[in-house]
Amino acid sequence: MVYIIFAFFLFTRLIPYFFSSVPTGYDAGIYLNIFKLSSFVPDWLAGSYYTALFNVMAPFVKLFPDPSILLIPLQLCSAIFLFWCLNWAIKTTMNKEQRIFTLFLFSVSAIQFRMYWFYYVKNMFALGFVLLFLGALARKKYLAATLFCILVGLIHLPTFFILAAICGVEFLLHKNKRIIAGIFVLTLGITLLYNVPVFSITILPFFKPFLELNRIAQPFGKGDWGGTFYDLWPSIILMGVYIWIPVVSLLRLLRHRLPRNDMFFSTPFFSALIATSIIVLGQFFFFRRFIPAWDLFVVIAAGYSVKQILSMKYFYTALTALFILVFIFKTGMPLKTPADIAELRASRIPNKAYILSTSKEDTAWVMGYTDAQVIAWNFGGYSQLLTDAEWNAFYSAKTEGEYAAILNKLPNDIYVYISDKEKSLYPELIKMKKLHKLSGQMYRYEK
Repeated sequence: MVYIIFAFFLFTRLIPYFFSSVPTGYDAGIYLNIFKLSSFVPDWLAGSYYTALFNVMAPFVKLFPDPSILLIPLQLCSAIFLFWCLNWAIKTTMNKEQRIFTLFLFSVSAIQFRMYWFYYVKNMFALGFVLLFLGALARKKYLAATLFCILVGLIHLPTFFILAAICGVEFLLHKNKRIIAGIFVLTLGITLLYNVPVFSITILPFFKPFLELNRIAQPFGKGDWGGTFYDLWPSIILMGVYIWIPVVSLLRLLRHRLPRNDMFFSTPFFSALIATSIIVLGQFFFFRRFIPAWDLFVVIAAGYSVKQILSMKYFYTALTALFILVFIFKTGMPLKTPADIAELRASRIPNKAYILSTSKEDTAWVMGYTDAQVIAWNFGGYSQLLTDAEWNAFYSAKTEGEYAAILNKLPNDIYVYISDKEKSLYPELIKMKKLHKLSGQMYRYEK
């Protein structure tokens, strides 16, 4: 049955690629850009992309003249890795029925699919190692737990923050305090050491919210510092097909004072659920990017409560499977078409030239599939060529003269990328006599 569920899980992840050869999400273009740099991560990307994953990928990148061939396999590998890590982690603390139900819920989770769709590859690999860490703790394999903990720190710092919170809760709730403290202190030291070359870029920003007390947490409020993902309430709605299961189970335990016979409360997964619930429901900084981790531990908690749906298991299985398939077909297609990518590849703009990207949605793709230097607002190494006031002036411009005043401040060899989706926003820019159309979405500006 596990293999049948895995086949369904893999099918859901392949659906977008039945219709397109373009990776989903936004980040694939950035990965490709780093691959073209022989896995070297420039300073402006180090805050989010300084990771041992690129050190591992470097030898594979050298094997392919066109590293874009690695993008989709890497994404699929991260998803498959997370699935089997979950299976191993819960194997000794769940009976077969609970484990199968947990894997099924994981497969039909819209939040987990959306993390995959966003191309959060580092996040998925790191969450896989978090699960291995928790599984090793449950087995009392402390050497293996230490290794998995270290790998989380080397692959994805935000997920390491989650792991730190889990270790904190585990330290408070259980007797193995010295072991937990030792594992975490050793991991923290190695993680900090690995980040020494970019310490001011990768580590120090994590402390800034603590210096601004009003930004540490904002329960059920709004902020612009939560990271890129669904907001809290849309996420809870999407989790609605299973989030009620552990809630009902807990209420029954409290109402009837039933014994805690499902082992969940004594496992590290309970600590993980508490830690991620505090971070997400408290809306701590970067909380949106932690929603997939919270969802993962809600799924595990629901798995322990499989008895709640046994009376309607066939109906529930069919309904949730239909839900995820509809969700994927409605929201899971790539943002770019093969024709868009082919156009970028065919543009052959010199690597010393500059391309102004007019949309945040397009920037990563332009970076990945052209060799030119990309100018984009608040993203990339060339954003500073224009001040914030000048960027605002560009995006609010209404006349050719206003656009020309901004474009003339940029380097001489300048191109402009305006996607078909964005053209209605720039009618006067497109009409400019000095802006020459090279292809469907690429233009060259002559001063």
